[in-house]
This record gives sequence, structure tokens and C-alpha cells, in this order.
Amino acid sequence: MYKKLKNKSWLITNILILIIIYSNVIVAATQFTATVDRNSVSEGERIQITFSLNADGKGFKSPDFKGFTVLQGPSTSNQMQYVNGNFSKSMSFTYILQVGSKGKYKINPAQIQVNNQNVASNAIDITVLEPSAAQKAQSQQQKQTEKTLGDQANKLISQNLFVRVSANKNTVVVGDQITATYKIYRNPQINLTLEPSKAPIFNGFWAQDFDEKAAKWEIEVVNGVQFYVATIKKVVLIPQQSGKLTLDPFEFKANVKLEVNNGRRSNDPFDDFFGRGRQYKEFPYVAKSPSLTINVSPLPKNPPADFNGAVGQLTMDAWIDKSKVKTGEPVTLKVKIAGSGNLKLVEPLNIQLPPTIESYDPKVSDNTNVDLSGMSGNKVFEYILIPSIVGQYKLGPIGFTYYDLSKKQYVSLKSKEFIITIAQGDGTESSQIISGVKKQGIKSIGKDIRFIKLTSKFNQKGKSSLFGSLTFYSMLILPVIFFILFVYKRKKQDDLEGNHSLLRRSAATKVALKRLSSAKTYLSRRDKNKFYEEVTKALWGYISDKLSIPTSDLTKISAKEALLINNITENFADSLLKTIDECEFVRYAPNQGDSEMERLYKEASEIIAEIEQSFRGAK
Repeated sequence: MYKKLKNKSWLITNILILIIIYSNVIVAATQFTATVDRNSVSEGERIQITFSLNADGKGFKSPDFKGFTVLQGPSTSNQMQYVNGNFSKSMSFTYILQVGSKGKYKINPAQIQVNNQNVASNAIDITVLEPSAAQKAQSQQQKQTEKTLGDQANKLISQNLFVRVSANKNTVVVGDQITATYKIYRNPQINLTLEPSKAPIFNGFWAQDFDEKAAKWEIEVVNGVQFYVATIKKVVLIPQQSGKLTLDPFEFKANVKLEVNNGRRSNDPFDDFFGRGRQYKEFPYVAKSPSLTINVSPLPKNPPADFNGAVGQLTMDAWIDKSKVKTGEPVTLKVKIAGSGNLKLVEPLNIQLPPTIESYDPKVSDNTNVDLSGMSGNKVFEYILIPSIVGQYKLGPIGFTYYDLSKKQYVSLKSKEFIITIAQGDGTESSQIISGVKKQGIKSIGKDIRFIKLTSKFNQKGKSSLFGSLTFYSMLILPVIFFILFVYKRKKQDDLEGNHSLLRRSAATKVALKRLSSAKTYLSRRDKNKFYEEVTKALWGYISDKLSIPTSDLTKISAKEALLINNITENFADSLLKTIDECEFVRYAPNQGDSEMERLYKEASEIIAEIEQSFRGAK
């Protein structure tokens, strides 16, 4: 048996050795070469460099081309041959480079993987000479020709490729709702590639995007000319401040391929660019929508005391689950705000309670729906009330004020008054019945003082004495320790609640990770649009909460400045903003696969973790 195992092990070892030797032989036979059309050129001229591989490779990495400007590339070519029963494959990567000022330059090796091993090309030396007078004149003339041609192309493209933005209202009050629509127009004759380069940031607005998953092109006639038109973004906006607020442009990068008139001139620009028998040339172009100004008026002065920013057409309803309970038993008070308006921005109501009823932060149920007609639905605030003293108490009426857009005035709503009767529970609360608030015992109610029995009767059990034992001292010390811990925790909680910014900062990471958890759910469902929306909200929300930047003031510039001020490295700051940009842009790239979503999810999680670690290290 041992001999068989030994022979088997020997066989496997030799096979592995042969595989390694064979792989090395293949790599050794691989040729990855770099060639140029010329090694000596004059300033401003162009060279062509080609990286050729006589095998099948992957993971091509170009050199940095320091001292050169990449005008075009890489243009990839793949060739396969089957000769005399032997199959072979080759590939090449070609760039067009423009040289800079005179001097000696080196193009470093490119890298590629062959059979999971890195292979490097050769380096190339380039000498750039000072041009002669004739070359300078020719170069100057060529630059002027290219500039003229570029100006003509830009003018022509601008008439046949453009982005427009419109809003259903241009004059509103703070808290009103606006729907903005971005559309892109292109002439069917234009051959182009198009990708978003800068998504708009809606400073001063609460925003809910409705991005199109894929562009749906339709035909529309503009000034007698047919255009392909696609809606690229719709967004519901709620202004948070008054003044002239601007909707930023939506920018797209385009490479437009036009047919260039070769050596002949014409008075008709379409003849120059769309004639027959001409050379093709690509022109870079940036299409962007114009800025759109929204005039936002402030709400009327001197609002009622219970106004907390609600705007729209709203109603209020309030109720309790029971009116008779015992001390220590919870009573649930629910307040529902319903209708159409800025419901998502409505904060919990400030409920005035007797001092003997303890309450906790309300549970919020957000049942709002945001569509292109605006925001509607309801929001329910659920308060848990714990009475501690027997008696009968009046609660309410509960007040809620909102600004009515149709009436153009503040409207105050009141609930009915609630009577809660508290009976004695199983605890040791006083049996004194208090109806409303009596003069007798007001101080004791506020301080929660209980009656103390002056005499007690104990039955002796056994001969052992509790006094002086370990249990006795534990009973003395432990309550003191628990009391100190309780006071410390309560003080910390009060500090957090009293400092809203501190509360947001402390919860920033938790909120961001919760959004990323939702994004992971959408990732598993392959719901691309909701995935990118959650990742974007997680990153923007983390910046806003962690750095105490109001949403209305949050921009990429302000975010980066705040990160740098807080000793976050520029690399981390740029990575975070770059990930946000990618999430915005990738929504318009229908060919992005699951791997791209997984990469962005991983990057967002790592960036938040790294920045959080930097904050902790700075403390």
C-alpha cells in the first residue's frame, strides 16, 4: 500500500514539474514587442506606436507616455490563424501620440498577462528635434487649419446635439414641489458615442431622482428638423431655502464622427461634413443643458409656534389605544399627518405631557410615495407613554400647523382632548388619586417621591446573619455603581439629544451602513437603479451627517474642503467623490454588468470604513 502511494505521489509531482516547464517554455517563446514608425521627430509632430503580442494575452497595461499626448488609442487588433493543423493567435495595441518640446524621451515597457504570468515589452527611445523654419510654418498652418475645422465642427455639432432642461414651475415658495426634466436631442445624421460626464447637483433642494434605466429615443420635430429625443433624468425637487436657486447643467461627453471634405472647400457646412468620398474625423464635444433659475419666495413671517416646516395640503388625526391603564403600563399615542406636500421633511410633533408621564422618541412610519406628480401619502408618529402616578390626566389637544399652498396661508389643526385614567398597578406607587393637577403633592409628583413605611416586620430564618456578609456589602455597593452608570449614560444621551449635530455625527456610520445593506439587497435582486440610488444616498448622507454639512449646502467642493479640514487625506476624499460620480454616471450605461455593481459596493464600504478609521485615529 505504501509503495502504491509513493508511486502515485511521484507521478503527480512529475506531472506538475512538466506543466511548469511547459508554461515557462510557452512564456519564453512569447514575443511582446513595441515598435514606432520613427524614432526621431520634430516638436509637435505625431508618431504611431504599436505593441504586438504573438500569443493570447489579457490585462494589457499601457505605459504612462510621460512627455507625450495621447491623441488616439488604444486601437486593438486580434488575428487568428490555423495552418497545417496548428492554431495561433496574435494581438496588437496601437496609439497615436503627439510629441512635446525637444529632448530625449523614453517610452517605458507595456505589461500584459500570458498564461497568468506578466510579460513586458521593450522600451523605446524617442528623440524630439527643434523643427526647421519650413516645418514651423507648416505646423502653424496645420494648427490653424485644425482650429478652423474644429470651430466649424463645434458650431455644426451644437446645432445637432444639445441638452435641454425644463421645470413645471419656475416660481415657488419654500417647501413647494417642482418637477424638472432633462432631455437630450441629436440629429439622426450624426454618428457619435455619448456618455454622461457631470450630473447636476441640486444645491438648496431636497431631491428625488427618477432616472431612466435606458435611453428611449423618440422622434421630435424642432424648428422643422427631425431629432431623436431621449429623456435622461426626471427629478422631484423641494426647495429648502429662499432666493434664486439654480439647477446645474447636465453634461455629456461626445465623440462625433464627421466626414471631412478632403482638400475641397464648400460654402455649405453640411457639404464639408456630410459629403461623399471624404475622410472621417472624430471631434470631441461637450453637450450640456443651460442653467435654470428657480425663484423661491420665503414663507410668510411670524408662523404659529407649532409650525415645523410642513407645506402642502395636509390633514391630521390623533388617537390613543386605551384610556384606562395601570401605573407602569404603556399607552400608545399615534399622530398621522396625511395628504400631499413635503411629508418626508415633516419632523415629529412636540407633545406636551404631564411630568408624571414618561415618553420616548417616537417610532416613525413613513408611508409616503414620490412620483412625478409630487409627494403624497402619510406619516405616522407613534409615541409610547408610561404613567407613574395614579390619577386622571388630560392630554392635548395636539396642535399641528402647515402652510397651505392653495390658501396661501398657515392652517392650524387641533386634535380632540384625551382623558387618561391611571389606576394603581402592582408596584408601590402612592394610592393618592390625583385629578388633573392639584395643589396638594405637586412637588412630590414632579420629583417622583414615594411614601416610606416607618416600620417593618421581618421573620428570622435560620441563625446566619445578613449583616456584615458579602451579600450585605454587595447590596450596598452595587446600587451605587448602577446609579453612577445610569447617570453617566443619561447625561451622554441628553448631550446627544441637546446637540443635534453631535447626534448626527455619532449615527452617521450606522445610517450609512444601513443604506449599504439595502443596496446589497438590491444588488442581489439585480435592481440596478435602486442599487445605485442607495449607494449614492449612503455616501452623500455620510458626508452630510459626519461633517455636519446641511443638505442645502452640500456640494462636492464643500464636501472635499470639510474632509481635508478634518485631516482626511486627499486620496480618500477624491476616492469618495469619484465613487459618487460613478454611481451617478453608470445609471446611463445599460451595458454595465453585475461585476461593476459589486465593485462599487465594495469601494463604498471600504471608503466609509477607511474614513471612519481616520476620524478615530485623529481623536
